[in-house]
Amino acid sequence: MECSSSNHSSDFSSQSAEYKLEMDETAKSYRRHFITREHFNYYGMDEALGHVIMSIKNEVISSQPHYRVIVRKRNGTTHDILPAHSFHGDPPHPGKIAKVLCEDLSTEKFHPVLFPHGSEMIVNFDEHVLSNSFKFGIICQKRGQSKEEELFCNRGHCTAMDAFLNLLGQRVQLKDFKGFRGGLDTQHGQTGAESVYTTFKEREIMFHVSTLLPHTDGDPQQLQRKRHIGNDIVAIIFQEANTPFAPDMIASHFLHAFVVVQPVDPDSPDTAYRVAVTARDDVPFFGPSLPSFCLKGSELREFILTKLINAEHACYKAKRFAKLEERTRAALLESLYQELHAQNTKLFSHVPICIDVSKASEPNRIFDTFRRAIGGKVRSQSMDSQLAGNAVAPSGVGKRNNGFSVLPSVGETQSPSPKWVTIYMYIILV
Repeated sequence: MECSSSNHSSDFSSQSAEYKLEMDETAKSYRRHFITREHFNYYGMDEALGHVIMSIKNEVISSQPHYRVIVRKRNGTTHDILPAHSFHGDPPHPGKIAKVLCEDLSTEKFHPVLFPHGSEMIVNFDEHVLSNSFKFGIICQKRGQSKEEELFCNRGHCTAMDAFLNLLGQRVQLKDFKGFRGGLDTQHGQTGAESVYTTFKEREIMFHVSTLLPHTDGDPQQLQRKRHIGNDIVAIIFQEANTPFAPDMIASHFLHAFVVVQPVDPDSPDTAYRVAVTARDDVPFFGPSLPSFCLKGSELREFILTKLINAEHACYKAKRFAKLEERTRAALLESLYQELHAQNTKLFSHVPICIDVSKASEPNRIFDTFRRAIGGKVRSQSMDSQLAGNAVAPSGVGKRNNGFSVLPSVGETQSPSPKWVTIYMYIILV
């Protein structure tokens, strides 16, 4: 391996931009582009796709009118900007706009959200996938160990692993610990006295270190340790010596990616780390790419922590987690739909008229009609400016009403053993 210390700083500065956290930017689109700005929200039911929630906002880009649109379905969210001229004339009704983003959408009937605080409910739904706290396992593998029981039965680790743990984060006493605890006991000491914790780019990370979790005599499986690490999604394997590691050594439905770290020339000023990344074959690629240049202390830490967080995000797209996320999303979307409908029904139950907007194609006409009907006493949720800070979770779902006659509408009346992909690299730490 060749490493030039004189070029180290410049090499890293030219590559560090690649060390980016990979996030679902769509989840932030509503807060970023719609909240505190005038826009329109709609909800509808499609025979094939189920519940649909849509947001539309007028924008001027390069002196040309556009529509910024978000369409939320049970299988995902689509965010796009559509030029107004593509609709050939009059402003289109919401159903037509939605169909441009989702060709398989069949319904053209959408109900406008006309009560205050509807945006709060929608932004909470969009951001339910975002997380600022993570937990990762760290397992010590000694020379010649090739079985799960051997890995989890290690009572302690070497000084080289101590140096690596100090690089990742800081030792914290779990008793009365106030930060993100990652499921560890901070009251009664049942998960050990201390652990490794860190913050990274406004995120909290708690590590489940196998040798810091309590060792149970007479338990060859060490279920207390595996209960935490086996439920993590990504783990580090720290190898004290050159020993083969196969992901199938550890039986877990949750662990989908491993970062294998092996020190070369440990306990010296020139300690190097050989790093391998392996993930199940249904986990998509995640960055940052393994660099070909040398890294030192803080730079190595940034690479590994970025890789761990991106690995967890990528693992959620694997088949097992994707199915779970789709079920969760569908349930939350249905709950949001029912809550929006219940609040609209509650609001219109006090209005002694039925607002007919079937002939109104422009969203502005809908709001003008609505405001005239209620005498301007209820403001549009699209003008609510209270969401510049954190949104407040909505209250419980109101009473459901299966009839839409009083509401305004727009448009027509266990798996096989996984395969793994492994990448290797060398990293220098001094």
